[in-house]
Amino acid sequence: MTHCGDGQAFDDFDPLAAIEGWINQDKAPDSLAAGSKAFPGKHQPICAYPTQAAYGGKGNPDEIASYSCRG
Repeated sequence: MTHCGDGQAFDDFDPLAAIEGWINQDKAPDSLAAGSKAFPGKHQPICAYPTQAAYGGKGNPDEIASYSCRG
């Protein structure tokens, strides 16, 4: 991500909403929806460790629904 320099990453996400949902609904998020200025129009999940976002091979690779968290 960009924390080490000017790298391209899916760095546009809302961790506060995930924390609020966790507190209010007592459910930890499996992933966070993320976008990026570096990849306009593309979205992927940021998955809870140790899982990683994986494209399922079907659907539009720019849409978050085409991904799942696998580990």
